[in-house]
Amino acid sequence: QQSLSNRLRLHGCPPLRSWSDPLNPHCELYNLTAVDELQIYFDDTLLPEEQEALGIGDCRRSESDIIAGSDFNGFPFTDCPSLVRKWSKHSYHDYLCRNFPDYDPLKVCP
Repeated sequence: QQSLSNRLRLHGCPPLRSWSDPLNPHCELYNLTAVDELQIYFDDTLLPEEQEALGIGDCRRSESDIIAGSDFNGFPFTDCPSLVRKWSKHSYHDYLCRNFPDYDPLKVCP
């Protein structure tokens, strides 16, 4: 599963949070192969068939799919504001006004 911040980055969108924001998950810094390995090794809640379904490289493939234009569950990526509106409604207006002031259908930007 990708954070919204990382998906925005992979889609080429402006960031949801600044680099120095403590809420920025900095997913781009992780070794994704190691993340896959740790998930499989440490997640004792997975059933054996679920462990077999997970594979090394799943995170990297997920990133490749996002870069190619899909988003969660294979839905097509449309635009940056729509992605933020769908997954982070509380951040939507600030993100919109900061990055897309001309795209303001509700006229909420100062």
